[in-house]
Amino acid sequence: MNSYKDIAYTILKEAGKTLHSKEITEVAKRKRLLNTNGKTPEATMNAQLVVDINSKKEKSRFVKIGPSIFGLNKNFKEPKIVIKPANNGKIISEDFVKNSIIKWLSANGWGHFQFGDLHQQGVDIRAKHHQYSRYFLVG
Repeated sequence: MNSYKDIAYTILKEAGKTLHSKEITEVAKRKRLLNTNGKTPEATMNAQLVVDINSKKEKSRFVKIGPSIFGLNKNFKEPKIVIKPANNGKIISEDFVKNSIIKWLSANGWGHFQFGDLHQQGVDIRAKHHQYSRYFLVG
């Protein structure tokens, strides 16, 4: 499951225009991108986008055009993911990969790790987000 901000980014990118937070939420629910039992998901969507803009300023993916109306920041550049061999092209062990993933997840708000026999085919690591009721599964 994605965050409200990730969902909004996807919807705004697909729409190619600014949208009200209520419209973003309606599209998200219609496309089943947002699964919530909350009574006011449009208020949560609005709050998440406002906080992102206020905290990240020009580095936010979003811009606020008017009251509860958002668009994509034209100056935002998606970070490029560059994978460099950490060991000069040598074969890396499964433990190295597992520990690297756990280190990254821990640094990005994930914890409560479970390993091995998780009753989900192919899942080796399960992590729960500290702030949200979301799980990250690694197979």
